[in-house]
Amino acid sequence: MARKNSKFEWLPQRRRVRPLVAALIAGTLAGAPGAKAERAIGPDTAVPELDDLGGAGLMETPSARTMPDAAIALGGGLNGPQYRSFTLAVQPVPWLETTLHETLRPPRAGQAQPIDGGIGLKARLTTESRWRPALALGLRDLAGGRFAGEYFVASKRVGQLDFSLGLGWGRLGEAGGLGNPLGALGRRYHRPRDPATAPAGPPSWFTGCTIAPFGGVAWQTPISHLVMKLELSPDRKRQDRQENTRLSPGGPINVGVSWRPLGWLVLGAGLEHGRDAMARATLLLNAEDLPLPRQQAADLPQATPSAVINGSRAIAWLEPAREIGDAYPAGQVIGRALRQMAERAPPGLEEVTVVAGAHGLDGVAVSALTRELRRAGRSESSPAEIRQSARLEPGGAISAAAGLPEGWRPETAPPWRTQVNVHYQQSPFESGQPWAYRLSFDIASDLDVTPGIVFSHTIRTTLSSNLETLDATMVRSSAARQQAVRSDLAWYVAAAPINTMEQAALTWLAQPAPEWTTRLAAGWFEELYAGFSGEVLYRPWRQRWALGLELDPVIKRLPGNTLLLEPGTDTLSGFGSLYYQSSDGHVDAAVHAGRSLGGDRGGTFELNRSFDNGLKLSGWLTGTTGANRLGIAVPQHRDRFDGGLRFSIPLGALPIVPSSSRFELEMRPLGRDSGQRAEVPLRLEPLTRGTSYGAITGTWGRLRD
Repeated sequence: MARKNSKFEWLPQRRRVRPLVAALIAGTLAGAPGAKAERAIGPDTAVPELDDLGGAGLMETPSARTMPDAAIALGGGLNGPQYRSFTLAVQPVPWLETTLHETLRPPRAGQAQPIDGGIGLKARLTTESRWRPALALGLRDLAGGRFAGEYFVASKRVGQLDFSLGLGWGRLGEAGGLGNPLGALGRRYHRPRDPATAPAGPPSWFTGCTIAPFGGVAWQTPISHLVMKLELSPDRKRQDRQENTRLSPGGPINVGVSWRPLGWLVLGAGLEHGRDAMARATLLLNAEDLPLPRQQAADLPQATPSAVINGSRAIAWLEPAREIGDAYPAGQVIGRALRQMAERAPPGLEEVTVVAGAHGLDGVAVSALTRELRRAGRSESSPAEIRQSARLEPGGAISAAAGLPEGWRPETAPPWRTQVNVHYQQSPFESGQPWAYRLSFDIASDLDVTPGIVFSHTIRTTLSSNLETLDATMVRSSAARQQAVRSDLAWYVAAAPINTMEQAALTWLAQPAPEWTTRLAAGWFEELYAGFSGEVLYRPWRQRWALGLELDPVIKRLPGNTLLLEPGTDTLSGFGSLYYQSSDGHVDAAVHAGRSLGGDRGGTFELNRSFDNGLKLSGWLTGTTGANRLGIAVPQHRDRFDGGLRFSIPLGALPIVPSSSRFELEMRPLGRDSGQRAEVPLRLEPLTRGTSYGAITGTWGRLRD
């Protein structure tokens, strides 16, 4: 008779981790080993021309082109005597381009450094065909600002010539000449758009009495990667001329040249408006092909957990993130565990099952025939063939049927996990401070006290920071800080010791019903807030979408003291969320709507993408009503928006570094009051995402890696 719930002892020792010795910059220049040619940005890759704000375009105007998928463009340049700019453009998905720019102007006597910055989005509507041009719709400085404008543009390539023609609103429509066609939709669109007095942000989008055409052509010369550009610019520098009446707009014609001497470098120069010299340099990278410090597949720790026999199959419970980190696709990790089980299975065992989960929460269970897995180990079977006989089931049902031993815990997953995470935060658009930053590293630990109860603790060590210089947002009085949400961040940074307790919280996780997960947390959540947090997540196990609801009653921590709380600063925020996962399991989108910490109401769109090399890219944009906790209107339009980009790079292959450790580069405005959420531990959707149906089926092709 078959044994039930007996230990299945085949666990090998973990292999010694061999660090991947590869320098990021050198590897990028030389090309990563095994990089996919169609994704790499090499000398022969078609890269569109880049405009002054970092995105695909000519000089001052955009085009309907987009960069290669997963491309990253980091640039800097000057435009005449007025502007010095730094730009970042990212292509997170093939149809969406995101840009971030920070532009400095010469300061006047006795004044702080003037800084203009913003976030731009461009959505590709159609790709180019033999007869049809590429079409795109975009927003520049969507929260409002000196360069704010909207546009619709078409691009068509004819031989060595690439033509673009578009219609622009805002700064891209200052030349006028055409009536605003949207005026037929109502007076909201047909009104003057004076940059000094008109409302900014969404109320101004596509408004104005007139719009302007723009366009130009880029010619690929006989010299390889040398492009000449001619452009009709609609920019008349209206706001600059309002501030300096002696400034003239110049002519509408721009001419320039760009040269890509290396696959990763673009140089540009030109003359704008017949008088302003332009010079730019841009570094091009591809997120997919960066040689990150990450273990090779052959060097991964063995991910075969304890198992029990249940009839003619063995069942194992695996926590991938805890055992080998989160830098590997779900299909690859589960596939290795299944193959390990099949290779060591005793005679008569027909099937093996892995129930993947996190902190005792069961995700999807994957069952495969032992004979098919053994054939795959001999390269005689493919993941597609294994899928024909494999079964995917709710993990909770498998666990209930198997009957877990009392006090069960995977032997290969210790109850205590530690990460060393390095953080670099760059805060653009800060008035008077063009380079506000903080560099720190965190020692983050979590302990499974019992199944479903987790204690999280983080110590932050600040290595370097100048956030305390943000005097414009520093709020010192207790009464003023009761209004602030994060605009008093500089006060916290100035009062904090080098080593401080950032987080100490207890979280209870449960699955009260099939497809439902709950979380309750209490403690010190982050450097500014402590309190309570409750969340419920509904994720149908065979679907790629999920619904969530979260409530966070929190209170401000006292600056300079990690344990004390500040009376009168309590607040309640809550969000409803919709999540969706792409068919390949690499892209996740989310929409959150509700009440922020400042009492303002609004929504956030979030996009996350993971790559096979372990890199994770996140971007988000928040828009709210722009009121603080006391209901006082925020006077600055950009404070009604929050957005940013985050790059997360695995560090687990470095010597003596825990497997889940990461380096995070974050670019976002710090110290904003509107659109803010508390940073609470173990949010359910990210926690369960890696072991969901979408993540496993989307990365099934990696099952044999």
